[in-house]
Amino acid sequence: MKKYLCGRKALEYWGFVEACETLSLPASTEYLVFSEHDCSRTSQTHWCKIKAARKYTENDVCTLPYLFLRYACHLDLLKLIYLGLQICACPPGEKAQCSVRKLRDCAVSLEGHPGRRKALQAIQYIQNNSGSPMESRLYMHLCLPNFLGGCGFPKAVLNKPVQVDSKQYYLDLYFPDTRLGIEYDSYEYHNNSRSFSQDNLRDAKLRTSGYRLIHVKPGQLSDLEAFQDLSVNISRQLKKPIVIRTAKFFEPFKEIFHFFQPTGYAPITVFDVPQFRGADGAYKEYLGTFHS
Repeated sequence: MKKYLCGRKALEYWGFVEACETLSLPASTEYLVFSEHDCSRTSQTHWCKIKAARKYTENDVCTLPYLFLRYACHLDLLKLIYLGLQICACPPGEKAQCSVRKLRDCAVSLEGHPGRRKALQAIQYIQNNSGSPMESRLYMHLCLPNFLGGCGFPKAVLNKPVQVDSKQYYLDLYFPDTRLGIEYDSYEYHNNSRSFSQDNLRDAKLRTSGYRLIHVKPGQLSDLEAFQDLSVNISRQLKKPIVIRTAKFFEPFKEIFHFFQPTGYAPITVFDVPQFRGADGAYKEYLGTFHS
């Protein structure tokens, strides 16, 4: 019976090693078998009766849309959203291997798959063209709804191409209604005099053309107070207040915050509460619900 590579090894085959490590996916080799009849299962071998799923293989490996659907059976919703953002990611100006549309088409067509419902739920919050893991995390912090730990801002366009004076630039996160661009400045690419000069020239051209820009440094995603100040600044620029209306905000907020914390940073705890409007009341409800 023919086996198709599945699970982490399949994601690594398609080039998503970082996502596997970030999400701590099991490293065991897994295979998928298509069969219309019940067959023995093991921790390494899974079987699928859905005939339409056969088209989601290539070179004896499960393709990205099916792998996303498969992991919907195992990952919580936030981690699944992150996986989807990375599967649909690509460097600016390049073509992604997958897209939100392909993820949705796979989930819709494979009726009866146990991961289908959660996959379709996660797809609502995934965007194409994230340029890096940190851009994905920043997008989740800013644009996911409160009950998933986000600020609830409108969906941003990721790596938006912008034409200025016959030259094309890309904005990491772009809010079209207010022409606000959010740029993530990693230490790796933005911590030298040359990149500093290029960034200033680029910003000047964009601002002259009517775009507004906010630059985000790594420390602003590692320190709770700095993140709060950043979020409030973005809120003012968008004219969209951050209002926490649900006690469900706190657990997913902490989970997103801890996704990429560098070594040496202390994790935030149940007692660390961002001072957004409505947070105090929601926090009291959270303590009463989960820590009574």
